Amino acid sequence: IDARTGNGTRLTERAPVPILVVRDEEIQYANDAAATLFRAASTDDLTGTDISTAFRNPDGQSIPSRIGQETSENGEATVFEERLVDFDRTEHTVFVSGWRATYDGTPATFLVLQDVTEQRTMQRELEQTRQRLETAFESSNDAIFLIDPDSEEILEANAQAAEMLRYDRDELVGM
Repeated sequence: IDARTGNGTRLTERAPVPILVVRDEEIQYANDAAATLFRAASTDDLTGTDISTAFRNPDGQSIPSRIGQETSENGEATVFEERLVDFDRTEHTVFVSGWRATYDGTPATFLVLQDVTEQRTMQRELEQTRQRLETAFESSNDAIFLIDPDSEEILEANAQAAEMLRYDRDELVGM
């Protein structure tokens, strides 16, 4: 991408995903999707911003240096999960795809972001629900069987079911 000549900027400006270009820990370029993700009034609000103010990294390592360390010698993109804080101080979980390339004639780090905050929240809620159901299943005083409706095979049985039938739980599964 060359901002001076406009080569490549049209593609990134129209991209539906947030794209940032970072050099020396400073955001050099941000597209409209990045401004939306960060809840910035415009891309100008992001340009010139220190990348470390936008991303929270638990180990304190900067995003560009992490990409520099993780990018293979053949220049393939590095993908990892990070937390970022937008201008409203709302925390997001994002997948970061980053690679080293040339921007305006000098080396820079290109970042493509995908907000996965909603998916991570749903995963946590699903795991909590699974744990509650498992606890109810295991601690019930009633015998509970999970049976495949097609084969009528026992898929799972709780301790009470095994005790009631005087079988080991592993023996019940598959009956």
